[in-house]
Amino acid sequence: MDFQLTDEQRELRDTARRYARSRLLDVAKECEERGEPPSHDLVHEFASMGFLGINVPERYGGLGADFETYCLVAEQLAQGNASTALTFNMHCLTMMMMGVIADDMAMDPAARERHEELRAVKFHKVVEDGVFMDSPTASRWSRARPIPS
Repeated sequence: MDFQLTDEQRELRDTARRYARSRLLDVAKECEERGEPPSHDLVHEFASMGFLGINVPERYGGLGADFETYCLVAEQLAQGNASTALTFNMHCLTMMMMGVIADDMAMDPAARERHEELRAVKFHKVVEDGVFMDSPTASRWSRARPIPS
């Protein structure tokens, strides 16, 4: 078993660590003072770092990162703001459910074709438009919507 990180894993982990220390620690303090969840502005920042597409397969324009890489990034984000990391987790889980998890599910050919059509649209929205997809009950980021300009 090889426990060495790849160059890409180290780069993503280190980017998340720097971001957590430089931005999310302040966000945590602001949210606590206001008694509100993080603002939607963080989604734009996540998109610009490629984090929204971390688990989107490369063939759809995402990073195509594996579960271990996602965990490395989420762990670093949680060091800055655990609530933000949990929200990021919900987005990543949604991407994995549409991606690698669905790929391992048995589907008849018609269902597989329809799923492929639907996820191609959703993945495009995430990668190209910066749409954040979350559980509808998880946070105020929940609604899939483009990042405000």
